[in-house]
Amino acid sequence: MSDTKRPPYSCYVIDDELHSVEAMTNYVSRVPELSLMGCSTNPMEALREVSEGVTPDIILLDVEMPQISGIDLIERLPKESVIILITGHSKYALDGFEKDVVDFLLKPISFDRFTKAINKAITFLQQTLRLESSLFVNLTGGADLLPIKINSILYIEAQDHRMNICTLEGSHLVKISMKHIQDKLSNEMFVRVHRSFIVNVNHIKTINKSFMLLTGDIKISIGEAYKTGLFELIKQNK
Repeated sequence: MSDTKRPPYSCYVIDDELHSVEAMTNYVSRVPELSLMGCSTNPMEALREVSEGVTPDIILLDVEMPQISGIDLIERLPKESVIILITGHSKYALDGFEKDVVDFLLKPISFDRFTKAINKAITFLQQTLRLESSLFVNLTGGADLLPIKINSILYIEAQDHRMNICTLEGSHLVKISMKHIQDKLSNEMFVRVHRSFIVNVNHIKTINKSFMLLTGDIKISIGEAYKTGLFELIKQNK
């Protein structure tokens, strides 16, 4: 699997109140995983800057601004950016979460509360990157590598000395060991459930003590030796 994105994560602050911008930029400077990409007290100038330049990973966005509200501005900001809303009024929280913001900060904001929101944003970014990543496999034994989207993998089955990678789009038979392919995949997303099977936990529909059903109603047996690890992972992902 391709490497998970490493810090620093770029951050942009949009707030019409200068003292709030200064407070947020100060907090950003105190978090090693963040780098300040920019800030603005003018939402329309900020919109132009983040739309025409490099897209920030995280946008700290005030709700109440004179030219346009933060809630309305979300629709025009880059979809790739994770939004953390900032406001002095809790009444906007529901509107924010309906826009799929990652967190909502109520002024005055403590540094501890700020870091909790940032950690949520970083976790979201890391998970998104893993889903969009590709596993590169060699099908022919030559130099060419085939990219397979990680989130499209349903399960991997050992067949003789090869691995059958079953995806939403089809299957690929690859000459690779079970251990090698396990090392390439995230242990938060993939789990070995049988001596012959690794499954993508995001595609598990139903599960009992002896087997599971994956997307497409694919039935996979659960080996006795792998039950503890499987159910521990499922418990962590609840």
